[in-house]
Amino acid sequence: MKNNIHLNIKGFIARLDDVKYFFGIFVTSIAFISAVLTILSVLKVDLVWIETNKRIAGYIIFIHCVTVGFISLYYRKIIAVCGDGGGHRIDGPDNDSILASELISSLKTALNAKKYLEVIRVGSALSKPFFSSGNYRARLSIGLLVEEAAAITNDEKTQMAELIDSIGWMSVELGDLDNGEKYIQHGLQYALKNDDKFYISKANRHLGAICRRRELFQDAEKYYDLSLKYADEVIDNEKKIEAIAATKYALALLYYHIKNNQKALASIDESVKKFADIKYIDKITMANTLKAQILFALDKIPEAKDLYRVSLNEAEKRTLRMEMVRCYIGLTRIYLKEKNYVKADEYLEKSDSMEKNIQSASELAEITFLRSQIPSDVGTAKKT
Repeated sequence: MKNNIHLNIKGFIARLDDVKYFFGIFVTSIAFISAVLTILSVLKVDLVWIETNKRIAGYIIFIHCVTVGFISLYYRKIIAVCGDGGGHRIDGPDNDSILASELISSLKTALNAKKYLEVIRVGSALSKPFFSSGNYRARLSIGLLVEEAAAITNDEKTQMAELIDSIGWMSVELGDLDNGEKYIQHGLQYALKNDDKFYISKANRHLGAICRRRELFQDAEKYYDLSLKYADEVIDNEKKIEAIAATKYALALLYYHIKNNQKALASIDESVKKFADIKYIDKITMANTLKAQILFALDKIPEAKDLYRVSLNEAEKRTLRMEMVRCYIGLTRIYLKEKNYVKADEYLEKSDSMEKNIQSASELAEITFLRSQIPSDVGTAKKT
């Protein structure tokens, strides 16, 4: 009982912003109606009914303002969760965390109640949006629940997808390479058993990324060769193009790390083109962000700066937090090179505050390094 009260208080505090919003609309509505009535009175419009039935009129106005408040709050919540139709979102990391916590709690309850199909249906549908918005821990938590439900119901294809993507790849992004590899290898066995070429390609690509992070570059390239081989065997044309484009992206990142930047640039251009062929805007933004990074390595600073800013605009519109962080980091590098330490500090602070909600191991390490490059007497650097 005590725990329930504690959770209810926490929930109430978390929603105080909604309470303020509601009363703001409510008070604004009353003020608007009062202004209209004042104008009508000045214009000598007949308001006899209102004057003789003040209690009823007051009641009607009150109900009207409450209704307007609730309708405004309802649409505000829809926009916050689903977007405004143009890719914009008004929610922030805190709201995402609350939403994720509530969803994970609901899925756990459903799993304990043995509502396995409900867990699979809801969890699978909402896992990827959390990935796109950069909430890696939420996607991992949801993936673990969906994978358990899939294993219990012998749904091998769902289990395969969760092991490779939601659990395996999120573990890798969060820096847990050993467990990430274990989960991806497990998922790969199901992909091979079901002859799912798309997921065989994806699993090999992820295993290649693990090798790259361990600096086993030759092993990484072998995995990418396998990934391309299976990608070319995917029957669905759109999925085939997606798999090839994603592997070309991975290869570009590998070439970048071994400082073969010309080869990296050629590979990322292929990736951008392939993603454009299937109009996969999120992935085009991701590939362009890496291309800007490669251009910077090639000392093509103006081109890199322009592309980072274009990518950042697209990432912000679509709430692609991981790409936003990467663009902030890239622009920090550029401003450091230009010795514009104030701007460098500004963009690094943006990346730092957002990365805390994503917790990607690679980006955290880069932010820590870049922080050491900014003079201690500049902006937020003085506070650290």
